[in-house]
Amino acid sequence: MTATALPYEFQVDVAQEDIDFMGHVNNASYLKWVQAAVVSHWQNIAPVDVAAQHLWVALKHEITYRRPAFLDDDVVATVLLERVHGARASSAAPTCSPRSNRAGAASMPRRCARRGSPGT
Repeated sequence: MTATALPYEFQVDVAQEDIDFMGHVNNASYLKWVQAAVVSHWQNIAPVDVAAQHLWVALKHEITYRRPAFLDDDVVATVLLERVHGARASSAAPTCSPRSNRAGAASMPRRCARRGSPGT
């Protein structure tokens, strides 16, 4: 991957079901958001025929929770490909954070492409 990779921003809707008993976003929601952002990124950069034949499968996620997010936060997940090698790709710590920078989490997903379609 070259240094010209552009960040991809994915708007996250914080739903009531994302809020846990402590009143902020449950940690599991960040993983859900990162997965949705990575899939959306793939669908936006891959040619339609390639995206239809290959799916991204998560191999590993490392998440650092920095600050909590809350129901009314305007959250965006940002994806930046760090490295692509064959069917494997790494992202440079995609972040889920409100535009106000009040909250945030960083995830380092590693994933690979696999032939098939959803449900196969």
